[in-house]
Amino acid sequence: MTKMLTLVCAFIAWSTLMFSQSYEIQLINNTSTVPNGPGTLVDIYVNDSLYSSTQQLNSMEASTLISLPTGEPLQISIASSPSDSIQQSFVTFNFNNLEADKIYAFVLDGAFGNPDNPFRVESAENLLRFSDGSDRIALRPFNGNKASVSNNFFIQRQGFLAENLNKGDFGNYQNLNASQLILDLFEGASLFPASTYSFDFSNSGGQAFTLLNGFNGTVDVAYAVSADGTVIEGQPLVLPNIIINELAYDQPGTDGAEFIELKNIGETAVSLAGLSLEFWNGSVNQAYNTVALPSVTLAASDYFVICFSGNVPNCDLQLSGSIQNGGASPDGVLLLSGIAVVDALSYEGDIPLVTEGDALNISDNNVPQTGLSRIPDGADSNNNSMDFQSVCITPGAANQALTDCSLLHMDSTFVQFINNYEAGPVDVYLGPALIAENI
Repeated sequence: MTKMLTLVCAFIAWSTLMFSQSYEIQLINNTSTVPNGPGTLVDIYVNDSLYSSTQQLNSMEASTLISLPTGEPLQISIASSPSDSIQQSFVTFNFNNLEADKIYAFVLDGAFGNPDNPFRVESAENLLRFSDGSDRIALRPFNGNKASVSNNFFIQRQGFLAENLNKGDFGNYQNLNASQLILDLFEGASLFPASTYSFDFSNSGGQAFTLLNGFNGTVDVAYAVSADGTVIEGQPLVLPNIIINELAYDQPGTDGAEFIELKNIGETAVSLAGLSLEFWNGSVNQAYNTVALPSVTLAASDYFVICFSGNVPNCDLQLSGSIQNGGASPDGVLLLSGIAVVDALSYEGDIPLVTEGDALNISDNNVPQTGLSRIPDGADSNNNSMDFQSVCITPGAANQALTDCSLLHMDSTFVQFINNYEAGPVDVYLGPALIAENI
Protein backbone atom coordinates (compact mmCIF):
# COMPACT_ATOMS: atom_id res chain seq x y z
CA MET A 1 0.00 0.00 0.00
CA THR A 2 2.84 2.39 0.84
CA LYS A 3 4.56 1.61 -2.47
CA MET A 4 1.31 2.19 -4.37
CA LEU A 5 0.79 5.53 -2.62
CA THR A 6 4.38 6.52 -3.43
CA LEU A 7 3.88 5.67 -7.12
CA VAL A 8 0.62 7.60 -7.28
CA CYS A 9 2.25 10.66 -5.67
CA ALA A 10 5.19 10.41 -8.05
CA PHE A 11 2.84 10.18 -11.04
CA ILE A 12 0.89 13.23 -9.84
CA ALA A 13 4.13 15.19 -9.38
CA TRP A 14 5.35 14.16 -12.83
CA SER A 15 2.01 15.04 -14.41
CA THR A 16 1.99 18.43 -12.71
CA LEU A 17 5.52 19.12 -13.95
CA MET A 18 4.74 18.01 -17.49
CA PHE A 19 1.54 20.03 -17.81
CA SER A 20 2.97 23.11 -16.13
CA GLN A 21 5.69 23.49 -18.73
CA SER A 22 5.23 26.55 -20.91
CA TYR A 23 6.77 28.84 -23.47
CA GLU A 24 6.25 32.55 -24.20
CA ILE A 25 5.47 34.43 -27.40
CA GLN A 26 5.48 38.04 -28.51
CA LEU A 27 3.27 39.29 -31.35
CA ILE A 28 4.53 42.16 -33.53
CA ASN A 29 2.30 43.80 -36.14
CA ASN A 30 4.48 44.82 -39.12
CA THR A 31 1.68 44.83 -41.67
CA SER A 32 0.89 47.66 -44.07
CA THR A 33 -2.22 48.88 -45.86
CA VAL A 34 -3.15 48.92 -49.52
CA PRO A 35 -5.82 51.06 -51.24
CA ASN A 36 -9.35 49.77 -50.57
CA GLY A 37 -7.99 47.02 -48.29
CA PRO A 38 -8.67 46.43 -44.59
CA GLY A 39 -6.89 48.60 -42.07
CA THR A 40 -3.83 47.53 -40.12
CA LEU A 41 -5.61 47.54 -36.73
CA VAL A 42 -6.18 43.84 -36.05
CA ASP A 43 -7.58 41.47 -33.46
CA ILE A 44 -5.34 38.48 -32.82
CA TYR A 45 -6.74 35.16 -31.63
CA VAL A 46 -4.28 32.81 -29.96
CA ASN A 47 -5.57 29.24 -29.72
CA ASP A 48 -9.17 30.41 -30.25
CA SER A 49 -8.98 33.14 -27.59
CA LEU A 50 -8.71 36.85 -28.27
CA TYR A 51 -5.19 37.99 -27.34
CA SER A 52 -6.67 40.86 -25.32
CA SER A 53 -10.21 42.07 -25.07
CA THR A 54 -8.99 45.59 -24.34
CA GLN A 55 -6.01 45.90 -26.69
CA GLN A 56 -5.72 45.55 -30.43
CA LEU A 57 -2.46 45.73 -32.32
CA ASN A 58 -2.01 48.48 -34.85
CA SER A 59 0.84 48.50 -37.34
CA MET A 60 4.20 49.04 -35.59
CA GLU A 61 2.84 47.79 -32.25
CA ALA A 62 3.75 44.72 -30.22
CA SER A 63 2.28 42.63 -27.43
CA THR A 64 3.84 41.89 -24.10
CA LEU A 65 5.00 38.29 -23.56
CA ILE A 66 2.18 35.73 -23.59
CA SER A 67 2.72 32.46 -21.68
CA LEU A 68 1.28 29.29 -23.24
CA PRO A 69 1.42 25.61 -22.23
CA THR A 70 3.48 23.16 -24.25
CA GLY A 71 2.03 19.99 -25.69
CA GLU A 72 -0.43 21.47 -28.18
CA PRO A 73 -0.09 23.27 -31.52
CA LEU A 74 -0.11 27.05 -31.57
CA GLN A 75 -2.80 28.65 -33.70
CA ILE A 76 -2.72 32.36 -34.56
CA SER A 77 -5.76 33.82 -36.31
CA ILE A 78 -6.09 37.40 -37.58
CA ALA A 79 -9.27 39.43 -37.92
CA SER A 80 -9.85 43.07 -38.77
CA SER A 81 -10.64 45.04 -35.65
CA PRO A 82 -13.19 45.18 -34.12
CA SER A 83 -14.29 41.54 -34.43
CA ASP A 84 -16.86 39.49 -32.52
CA SER A 85 -15.28 36.03 -32.74
CA ILE A 86 -12.56 33.93 -34.31
CA GLN A 87 -15.04 33.04 -37.09
CA GLN A 88 -14.45 36.54 -38.46
CA SER A 89 -10.71 35.95 -38.92
CA PHE A 90 -9.49 36.04 -42.51
CA VAL A 91 -6.32 34.00 -42.07
CA THR A 92 -5.01 31.37 -39.66
CA PHE A 93 -1.47 30.09 -39.11
CA ASN A 94 -0.47 26.91 -37.25
CA PHE A 95 2.85 26.25 -35.53
CA ASN A 96 4.06 22.98 -33.99
CA ASN A 97 6.86 21.71 -31.76
CA LEU A 98 7.28 24.86 -29.69
CA GLU A 99 9.66 24.07 -26.83
CA ALA A 100 9.30 24.72 -23.12
CA ASP A 101 11.10 27.66 -21.51
CA LYS A 102 11.78 29.38 -24.84
CA ILE A 103 10.57 32.77 -26.01
CA TYR A 104 9.38 33.17 -29.61
CA ALA A 105 8.76 36.27 -31.71
CA PHE A 106 5.92 36.13 -34.23
CA VAL A 107 5.88 38.97 -36.76
CA LEU A 108 2.70 39.69 -38.70
CA ASP A 109 4.15 40.86 -41.99
CA GLY A 110 3.11 41.77 -45.52
CA ALA A 111 0.19 43.83 -46.77
CA PHE A 112 -3.52 43.16 -46.50
CA GLY A 113 -4.97 42.64 -49.97
CA ASN A 114 -1.68 42.84 -51.90
CA PRO A 115 -0.85 39.62 -53.80
CA ASP A 116 2.70 40.88 -54.48
CA ASN A 117 3.38 41.19 -50.75
CA PRO A 118 1.02 38.63 -49.17
CA PHE A 119 0.13 38.60 -45.51
CA ARG A 120 2.15 36.08 -43.47
CA VAL A 121 3.49 35.34 -40.01
CA GLU A 122 7.24 34.87 -39.57
CA SER A 123 8.67 33.37 -36.37
CA ALA A 124 11.99 33.13 -34.59
CA GLU A 125 12.92 31.48 -31.30
CA ASN A 126 15.22 32.62 -28.51
CA LEU A 127 13.86 36.13 -28.21
CA LEU A 128 15.91 37.87 -25.50
CA ARG A 129 14.59 39.89 -22.59
CA PHE A 130 17.87 41.54 -21.64
CA SER A 131 21.26 42.58 -23.02
CA ASP A 132 24.61 41.70 -21.45
CA GLY A 133 25.02 44.95 -19.53
CA SER A 134 23.17 47.94 -18.14
CA ASP A 135 24.88 50.27 -20.63
CA ARG A 136 24.25 47.97 -23.60
CA ILE A 137 21.33 46.90 -25.75
CA ALA A 138 20.91 43.66 -27.69
CA LEU A 139 19.59 44.30 -31.19
CA ARG A 140 18.33 41.72 -33.71
CA PRO A 141 17.10 42.81 -37.17
CA PHE A 142 14.08 41.56 -39.12
CA ASN A 143 13.74 42.32 -42.84
CA GLY A 144 10.17 43.43 -43.44
CA ASN A 145 10.92 45.19 -46.74
CA LYS A 146 7.83 45.42 -48.93
CA ALA A 147 9.94 44.38 -51.94
CA SER A 148 11.38 40.88 -52.30
CA VAL A 149 15.01 41.95 -51.94
CA SER A 150 17.68 41.31 -49.36
CA ASN A 151 18.65 44.13 -47.01
CA ASN A 152 21.87 45.19 -45.33
CA PHE A 153 21.38 46.68 -41.85
CA PHE A 154 24.32 48.96 -41.06
CA ILE A 155 24.82 50.89 -37.82
CA GLN A 156 27.01 53.85 -38.66
CA ARG A 157 30.43 53.82 -36.97
CA GLN A 158 29.73 50.39 -35.42
CA GLY A 159 29.29 48.02 -38.38
CA PHE A 160 26.77 45.64 -39.91
CA LEU A 161 23.91 44.18 -37.89
CA ALA A 162 23.17 41.91 -40.83
CA GLU A 163 24.27 41.56 -44.45
CA ASN A 164 22.14 40.11 -47.25
CA LEU A 165 19.23 39.42 -44.89
CA ASN A 166 16.40 37.99 -46.99
CA LYS A 167 12.84 39.29 -46.84
CA GLY A 168 11.02 37.77 -43.87
CA ASP A 169 14.21 36.63 -42.10
CA PHE A 170 15.66 37.47 -38.69
CA GLY A 171 19.32 38.24 -38.09
CA ASN A 172 21.36 37.48 -34.97
CA TYR A 173 21.52 39.58 -31.83
CA GLN A 174 24.42 42.00 -31.46
CA ASN A 175 25.27 44.00 -28.34
CA LEU A 176 25.66 47.74 -28.92
CA ASN A 177 26.03 50.86 -26.81
CA ALA A 178 22.80 52.14 -25.31
CA SER A 179 23.01 55.51 -27.07
CA GLN A 180 21.82 57.34 -30.15
CA LEU A 181 22.38 55.09 -33.17
CA ILE A 182 22.17 55.83 -36.90
CA LEU A 183 20.80 53.02 -39.08
CA ASP A 184 21.49 52.81 -42.82
CA LEU A 185 19.29 50.39 -44.78
CA PHE A 186 20.73 49.15 -48.07
CA GLU A 187 18.60 47.24 -50.58
CA GLY A 188 20.25 44.43 -52.54
CA ALA A 189 23.77 45.21 -53.74
CA SER A 190 23.33 49.01 -53.72
CA LEU A 191 26.16 51.06 -52.19
CA PHE A 192 23.73 53.89 -51.42
CA PRO A 193 21.36 53.57 -48.44
CA ALA A 194 17.70 53.44 -49.39
CA SER A 195 16.90 55.14 -46.08
CA THR A 196 18.60 56.37 -42.91
CA TYR A 197 17.09 56.53 -39.41
CA SER A 198 18.11 57.90 -36.03
CA PHE A 199 17.28 55.82 -32.92
CA ASP A 200 17.64 56.99 -29.33
CA PHE A 201 18.41 54.06 -27.03
CA SER A 202 19.96 56.29 -24.34
CA ASN A 203 17.40 55.25 -21.70
CA SER A 204 17.13 51.60 -22.79
CA GLY A 205 20.27 50.05 -21.33
CA GLY A 206 19.94 46.41 -20.35
CA GLN A 207 17.10 45.67 -22.78
CA ALA A 208 16.88 43.52 -25.91
CA PHE A 209 15.10 44.66 -29.08
CA THR A 210 13.88 43.35 -32.40
CA LEU A 211 14.66 45.95 -35.09
CA LEU A 212 12.19 45.95 -37.98
CA ASN A 213 11.83 47.79 -41.25
CA GLY A 214 8.50 47.95 -43.02
CA PHE A 215 5.98 50.05 -44.89
CA ASN A 216 3.28 51.99 -43.10
CA GLY A 217 0.69 53.15 -45.60
CA THR A 218 2.74 55.48 -47.80
CA VAL A 219 6.18 55.64 -46.16
CA ASP A 220 9.01 53.30 -45.27
CA VAL A 221 9.50 52.90 -41.52
CA ALA A 222 11.96 51.38 -39.07
CA TYR A 223 11.37 50.72 -35.38
CA ALA A 224 12.59 48.61 -32.48
CA VAL A 225 10.45 46.49 -30.14
CA SER A 226 11.51 45.31 -26.67
CA ALA A 227 10.30 42.13 -24.96
CA ASP A 228 7.87 44.16 -22.83
CA GLY A 229 6.26 45.66 -25.94
CA THR A 230 7.96 49.07 -25.81
CA VAL A 231 8.36 50.56 -29.30
CA ILE A 232 11.17 52.98 -30.22
CA GLU A 233 10.50 54.50 -33.63
CA GLY A 234 13.36 55.45 -35.92
CA GLN A 235 13.31 59.05 -37.08
CA PRO A 236 13.99 59.38 -40.84
CA LEU A 237 17.08 61.41 -41.69
CA VAL A 238 17.51 63.29 -44.96
CA LEU A 239 21.21 64.11 -45.19
CA PRO A 240 22.49 67.02 -47.31
CA ASN A 241 24.08 66.35 -50.70
CA ILE A 242 27.45 67.68 -49.55
CA ILE A 243 30.59 65.66 -50.33
CA ILE A 244 34.29 65.81 -49.59
CA ASN A 245 35.44 66.73 -53.08
CA GLU A 246 39.19 67.39 -52.69
CA LEU A 247 41.90 66.98 -50.07
CA ALA A 248 45.53 68.17 -49.98
CA TYR A 249 47.41 67.08 -46.87
CA ASP A 250 51.09 66.66 -47.76
CA GLN A 251 53.32 69.32 -49.36
CA PRO A 252 57.12 69.63 -49.47
CA GLY A 253 58.61 71.01 -46.26
CA THR A 254 56.17 72.17 -43.59
CA ASP A 255 52.88 71.38 -45.35
CA GLY A 256 51.98 75.02 -45.92
CA ALA A 257 49.01 74.57 -48.27
CA GLU A 258 46.72 71.95 -46.68
CA PHE A 259 43.01 72.17 -47.41
CA ILE A 260 39.81 70.21 -47.74
CA GLU A 261 37.14 71.17 -50.26
CA LEU A 262 33.43 70.44 -49.95
CA LYS A 263 30.95 70.54 -52.83
CA ASN A 264 27.17 70.76 -52.95
CA ILE A 265 26.20 68.15 -55.56
CA GLY A 266 22.47 68.67 -54.98
CA GLU A 267 20.07 70.79 -56.98
CA THR A 268 19.25 73.28 -54.22
CA ALA A 269 21.19 75.46 -51.80
CA VAL A 270 22.15 73.86 -48.47
CA SER A 271 23.22 75.38 -45.15
CA LEU A 272 26.40 74.07 -43.55
CA ALA A 273 24.99 74.79 -40.09
CA GLY A 274 25.04 71.63 -37.97
CA LEU A 275 27.75 69.98 -40.09
CA SER A 276 31.23 69.21 -38.84
CA LEU A 277 34.50 67.66 -40.00
CA GLU A 278 36.07 64.93 -37.89
CA PHE A 279 39.72 64.13 -38.66
CA TRP A 280 40.85 60.57 -37.86
CA ASN A 281 44.18 59.06 -36.85
CA GLY A 282 44.27 55.54 -38.29
CA SER A 283 47.13 54.36 -36.06
CA VAL A 284 44.88 54.54 -32.96
CA ASN A 285 41.54 54.48 -34.84
CA GLN A 286 40.11 57.60 -33.23
CA ALA A 287 39.45 61.25 -34.05
CA TYR A 288 42.18 63.79 -33.35
CA ASN A 289 40.30 66.97 -34.32
CA THR A 290 36.68 68.05 -34.83
CA VAL A 291 35.70 71.28 -36.57
CA ALA A 292 32.17 72.72 -36.59
CA LEU A 293 31.31 74.36 -39.89
CA PRO A 294 29.83 77.87 -39.98
CA SER A 295 26.24 78.77 -40.82
CA VAL A 296 26.94 79.39 -44.49
CA THR A 297 24.56 78.65 -47.35
CA LEU A 298 26.23 76.74 -50.16
CA ALA A 299 24.58 77.11 -53.56
CA ALA A 300 23.99 74.13 -55.82
CA SER A 301 27.27 73.00 -57.49
CA ASP A 302 29.25 75.46 -55.34
CA TYR A 303 32.41 74.75 -53.31
CA PHE A 304 33.51 75.51 -49.76
CA VAL A 305 37.24 75.39 -48.99
CA ILE A 306 38.64 74.89 -45.48
CA CYS A 307 42.36 75.68 -45.29
CA PHE A 308 45.07 75.61 -42.62
CA SER A 309 47.21 78.51 -43.88
CA GLY A 310 46.96 81.64 -45.98
CA ASN A 311 48.63 79.96 -48.96
CA VAL A 312 45.46 78.35 -50.36
CA PRO A 313 43.48 80.29 -52.99
CA ASN A 314 39.71 80.56 -52.68
CA CYS A 315 39.82 79.61 -48.97
CA ASP A 316 36.47 80.19 -47.23
CA LEU A 317 37.44 79.16 -43.68
CA GLN A 318 41.00 79.23 -42.31
CA LEU A 319 41.77 77.03 -39.29
CA SER A 320 44.78 76.48 -37.07
CA GLY A 321 46.44 73.09 -36.79
CA SER A 322 47.11 70.67 -39.62
CA ILE A 323 45.95 67.51 -41.39
CA GLN A 324 47.82 64.30 -40.60
CA ASN A 325 49.87 62.82 -43.45
CA GLY A 326 49.03 59.12 -43.37
CA GLY A 327 52.32 57.33 -43.99
CA ALA A 328 52.90 54.20 -41.91
CA SER A 329 49.19 54.08 -41.06
CA PRO A 330 46.13 55.53 -42.80
CA ASP A 331 44.33 58.71 -41.79
CA GLY A 332 40.90 59.99 -42.73
CA VAL A 333 38.13 62.53 -42.41
CA LEU A 334 34.38 62.29 -41.80
CA LEU A 335 31.76 64.87 -42.77
CA LEU A 336 29.03 64.68 -40.12
CA SER A 337 25.53 66.00 -39.58
CA GLY A 338 25.15 65.64 -35.83
CA ILE A 339 26.44 62.09 -35.37
CA ALA A 340 25.26 60.91 -38.81
CA VAL A 341 27.93 60.36 -41.45
CA VAL A 342 27.30 62.44 -44.59
CA ASP A 343 30.56 61.50 -46.37
CA ALA A 344 33.86 59.80 -45.55
CA LEU A 345 37.38 59.54 -46.92
CA SER A 346 40.38 57.59 -45.67
CA TYR A 347 43.74 57.82 -47.41
CA GLU A 348 46.86 55.66 -47.59
CA GLY A 349 44.91 52.64 -46.41
CA ASP A 350 41.74 51.46 -44.68
CA ILE A 351 40.27 52.74 -41.39
CA PRO A 352 37.38 50.51 -40.25
CA LEU A 353 34.06 52.39 -40.25
CA VAL A 354 35.71 55.47 -41.81
CA THR A 355 36.65 54.15 -45.25
CA GLU A 356 33.79 54.47 -47.71
CA GLY A 357 33.71 51.35 -49.90
CA ASP A 358 37.24 50.17 -50.73
CA ALA A 359 40.42 51.67 -49.29
CA LEU A 360 42.18 54.46 -51.19
CA ASN A 361 45.81 53.36 -51.40
CA ILE A 362 47.16 56.33 -53.37
CA SER A 363 48.64 59.32 -51.56
CA ASP A 364 49.55 62.99 -51.81
CA ASN A 365 53.21 61.86 -51.92
CA ASN A 366 54.75 65.21 -50.96
CA VAL A 367 54.40 66.45 -54.56
CA PRO A 368 53.82 70.21 -55.05
CA GLN A 369 50.37 71.30 -56.25
CA THR A 370 48.82 67.81 -56.08
CA GLY A 371 46.17 66.27 -53.88
CA LEU A 372 43.31 63.76 -53.85
CA SER A 373 40.39 64.82 -56.05
CA ARG A 374 37.14 63.30 -57.21
CA ILE A 375 37.42 62.60 -60.92
CA PRO A 376 35.14 63.53 -62.60
CA ASP A 377 34.49 66.53 -60.39
CA GLY A 378 31.75 65.77 -57.86
CA ALA A 379 31.48 62.07 -58.82
CA ASP A 380 30.31 59.96 -55.86
CA SER A 381 29.88 56.18 -56.13
CA ASN A 382 30.27 55.71 -52.34
CA ASN A 383 33.62 54.01 -52.98
CA ASN A 384 36.84 55.90 -52.13
CA SER A 385 39.04 53.83 -54.45
CA MET A 386 36.78 54.47 -57.45
CA ASP A 387 36.12 58.17 -56.85
CA PHE A 388 39.50 59.74 -56.00
CA GLN A 389 42.68 60.22 -58.00
CA SER A 390 45.99 61.91 -57.25
CA VAL A 391 45.93 64.95 -59.56
CA CYS A 392 46.61 68.68 -59.60
CA ILE A 393 44.68 70.63 -56.97
CA THR A 394 41.99 73.17 -57.87
CA PRO A 395 40.65 74.59 -54.57
CA GLY A 396 37.30 76.29 -55.08
CA ALA A 397 37.06 75.18 -58.73
CA ALA A 398 36.17 72.09 -60.73
CA ASN A 399 38.60 69.18 -60.42
CA GLN A 400 40.64 68.31 -63.52
CA ALA A 401 42.28 64.99 -64.46
CA LEU A 402 45.70 66.64 -64.76
CA THR A 403 49.05 65.46 -63.41
CA ASP A 404 51.17 68.13 -65.16
CA CYS A 405 50.28 70.99 -62.85
CA SER A 406 52.10 73.60 -64.98
CA LEU A 407 49.08 73.48 -67.28
CA LEU A 408 46.86 74.76 -64.49
CA HIS A 409 49.21 77.13 -62.63
CA MET A 410 50.48 79.73 -65.12
CA ASP A 411 51.55 83.01 -63.48
CA SER A 412 50.00 86.16 -64.98
CA THR A 413 49.20 84.60 -68.33
CA PHE A 414 45.89 85.53 -69.96
CA VAL A 415 44.67 84.13 -73.26
CA GLN A 416 41.64 85.12 -75.28
CA PHE A 417 40.20 82.57 -77.70
CA ILE A 418 38.36 83.74 -80.82
CA ASN A 419 36.46 81.20 -82.89
CA ASN A 420 37.07 81.64 -86.64
CA TYR A 421 35.86 78.15 -87.40
CA GLU A 422 32.80 78.08 -89.67
CA ALA A 423 31.33 74.79 -88.36
CA GLY A 424 29.98 76.32 -85.14
CA PRO A 425 30.83 76.56 -81.40
CA VAL A 426 33.83 74.60 -80.12
CA ASP A 427 35.42 73.55 -76.81
CA VAL A 428 39.08 74.42 -76.16
CA TYR A 429 41.47 72.09 -74.29
CA LEU A 430 44.94 72.89 -72.95
CA GLY A 431 46.48 69.45 -72.78
CA PRO A 432 43.69 67.28 -71.33
CA ALA A 433 42.13 70.20 -69.42
CA LEU A 434 38.93 71.89 -70.69
CA ILE A 435 39.58 75.63 -70.34
CA ALA A 436 36.92 77.18 -72.60
CA GLU A 437 33.70 75.80 -73.98
CA ASN A 438 30.97 76.63 -76.43
CA ILE A 439 32.96 79.38 -78.22
